Amino acid sequence: MPADRAVRGTSQCPACSSDLYWVLSQGSDRFFRRTVDSFGLVECSACGLVRLDPFPEEAQLEVFAAQARWWESEGKFEANLLDLLLSAAIHGETKFIRRAVRDGRPVLDLSGEHGRHVRKLRDLGFAVESADATALLREAAQFDQPRSPGRASARHKHSLRRSFGAIVALHVLEHFRDPRSMLTVVRDLLDADGSLVIQVPDAASWEALLLAERWNGFDIPRHPISFRERDLHSLLETSGFEIRRVERFSFGYGVTGLATSLCPGLDPAVRRGRGKKEARFIKSLKDILYGTIVLGALPFVMFATAGGSGSTIMIEARKTDAEASIS
Repeated sequence: MPADRAVRGTSQCPACSSDLYWVLSQGSDRFFRRTVDSFGLVECSACGLVRLDPFPEEAQLEVFAAQARWWESEGKFEANLLDLLLSAAIHGETKFIRRAVRDGRPVLDLSGEHGRHVRKLRDLGFAVESADATALLREAAQFDQPRSPGRASARHKHSLRRSFGAIVALHVLEHFRDPRSMLTVVRDLLDADGSLVIQVPDAASWEALLLAERWNGFDIPRHPISFRERDLHSLLETSGFEIRRVERFSFGYGVTGLATSLCPGLDPAVRRGRGKKEARFIKSLKDILYGTIVLGALPFVMFATAGGSGSTIMIEARKTDAEASIS
């Protein structure tokens, strides 16, 4: 896009501090409908990072957050079936994570609702702890502030400095206004050569290009930042990490994500998040239709992945010896 089309935004780019960008599209919360506000999906004219403008405030992001999970089910049979399907869907990610966990060292999972991959490691005998990424970052910020005489000096998760062999954060970074701060905290919690495993939607994928603001990977307004692989490389390298492995295929996120982008009103998690009350017949019918669309999306997702344009990026990065160079 020509530089003379760049406009001055209401906020600065979190990567390079430029306030000039190109407008890619405009969108609102078409999935969970937590707000009627419209947000610009923009690309920084200086570094190319894709983000929202206006940039949501932290308090807004908490209001926008969606807690519904598509694998929740009221019936025992349905729950067991969904659990089996989900186990198959996350097999690739689980295998990727297991390769990053070495010597039986403890693992910290920051993935929230995406953390079933790591919970499988616990079933295999790995020592796994879980923490909320937002609470962890807030706790670290409070600890770093000057402490009054009456203020308690103890801290919970953040006191485990340099004690984890691996930290897993699946679909976490895109939810933060300042992902570099999150990586600073994560790096501090890893031991000398610990590994970080992250997964985010790929803003350069075919789905992103074809669907624009309708793509659930942008998930307006819950994802203030959307990453391309080059953005992740730059962010990780300037935060004290080196890239070891990259994976672009995700059956669970890629296939269901495409189905949700095309028909959000059929996604069980979206319907639950909207608070819709449905008769059992209608619920079952919509679930079957959604499952059919998921199966129909599989060939496209596999073809896109084979072409190097899968809907997600999964990276294992190793902590380097040098201290992070935070710009």
